[in-house]
Amino acid sequence: MRIWWPGESFAKNLVLLSKGAPPDPPQGSLREVNREGVLALRGQSTDQLIRRLRKAQKLVEANVFNECITVIPYRKPGTSYTRLQHLEVVAHHIQGHFWEMLGKSLIKNEAL
Repeated sequence: MRIWWPGESFAKNLVLLSKGAPPDPPQGSLREVNREGVLALRGQSTDQLIRRLRKAQKLVEANVFNECITVIPYRKPGTSYTRLQHLEVVAHHIQGHFWEMLGKSLIKNEAL
């Protein structure tokens, strides 16, 4: 199963780069990678997803300030970003999903 996008992917690649190993970013278009991630996680509970995100966050916190890491690939093919740029891209991506879920939740509640 592909690692959860984008939080776990970012964490995994930070760890690899901090160890001097080559990164392994998701491959494909943003749409393909997102779809694959959603399908892979479909059966997991909210608690499982939150645990995974917390674990990834701890790895990010432990490695994101490693000055040996100069660029981090986001996906293949795609752009590589500095640590700060990558954090901004991931934060924007997560915020987009947050607002999307909130909007769907509000629409669902209005229908009740």
